Amino acid sequence: DYPYFAGRYCKIKTKSQELLPLTFTYVQQLLMKKIAEAEMAALSGKTGDGVLLSVLKARQLGVSTISESIISHRVFFYGNTSALIAADIDERSSHLFGMTARIYDNLPWWMRPERTSFVKGRQMYFGPQDSIITVMASKNMQGGDSGSNKGSVGTGQTYPLAHLSELALWENPYQIDDALMPSIP
Repeated sequence: DYPYFAGRYCKIKTKSQELLPLTFTYVQQLLMKKIAEAEMAALSGKTGDGVLLSVLKARQLGVSTISESIISHRVFFYGNTSALIAADIDERSSHLFGMTARIYDNLPWWMRPERTSFVKGRQMYFGPQDSIITVMASKNMQGGDSGSNKGSVGTGQTYPLAHLSELALWENPYQIDDALMPSIP
């Protein structure tokens, strides 16, 4: 399961620049509790069939680390899964994707799924299980406000998993509602 994976095999770069297994901070434990509550509400029929969280937070609390490790766990170990990682600019999107690549690169050889395609800072594809992680940046996406040109993020895709970061800095936040949300089952 995810907590077992995170504490034993999910290697992250700490603030002191050490490569260590993920140890949940207090804030990350609170986030995990909220995710569990949202999953239980979905399973019991109280909400829709998925989990959607909007986390408004201070900086450097480890929320992106948790998000990338959850995406990694799902895509690496469950077939037919697609995930999107997106931030406001290429550099931040690539940084988030780098967390995922680091987790993959530091898995034991026997645990790594076969990665058949890797485009640095852009995409990882695991062919035999047909799972993919795609990276985008808001500044590179087209689109206008609701009702005009639709944004390109998610258009024509299905993303059961998505991590969007730095939303306050996105040039065109309308594309989230116009294009991305319809792509999430």
